[in-house]
Amino acid sequence: MTLNVTQKHVLFRLLFTGEEPQMSKVKPKLEPKKRKELLDAGLIELEKRAKAQHIKLTDKGWQWAANNFKEEIPSRLKLMPDILHGLLLRLKAYIDSKNISLPELLGFINDNELEKESEKNFELNEDSISPEQKITNAYLKASNGKWNVRVRLSKLRALLPDINRSDLDRLLLEMQKLKKIVLYNMDDIYNIKTVDEEAAIDIGGFKRHIIYMEEIRNG
Repeated sequence: MTLNVTQKHVLFRLLFTGEEPQMSKVKPKLEPKKRKELLDAGLIELEKRAKAQHIKLTDKGWQWAANNFKEEIPSRLKLMPDILHGLLLRLKAYIDSKNISLPELLGFINDNELEKESEKNFELNEDSISPEQKITNAYLKASNGKWNVRVRLSKLRALLPDINRSDLDRLLLEMQKLKKIVLYNMDDIYNIKTVDEEAAIDIGGFKRHIIYMEEIRNG
């Protein structure tokens, strides 16, 4: 099925905003014939709520958008402010729920650098490296070689069995004081596991479950 610009606009608007508007309030306005084509194709469905019919994106509609995201957005289809706002809100919710950074989500990491980092062998128990370097190595191991990524302290501690709890806490607090790392709390209480609570550092009565580290550059 070949969709026209308006049909594509409606599908992407439903996708980006997550809205399920009344049939009479769909934007952009969709003529009955074109709406029926989307219904017959199984890309949208109607759901009766009270006295109104609401349009929903179906699983098939989601799949269509995923398969055609790059190729099918026509140049004439401008991203309206409310669509962009809806998309940003959904991205914000995803970032918060997954405890990841915006650079990580958007992929602001050079592919070649990532490949080089992934090839490194981070040895955590070598006597020749400092405790701070061990923490850095553990962070990169937990983040698959990525900087600017939120890592759970529970994962970090598991990778540093040779550093006892009190010493590791002291080192982490010192590194934060020197602005080498940032310790965050997890806002989404439903995403906090028992191991996260046990691994957390208490700072002024507030628990920190996450470590975030920017790339260390020499000079």
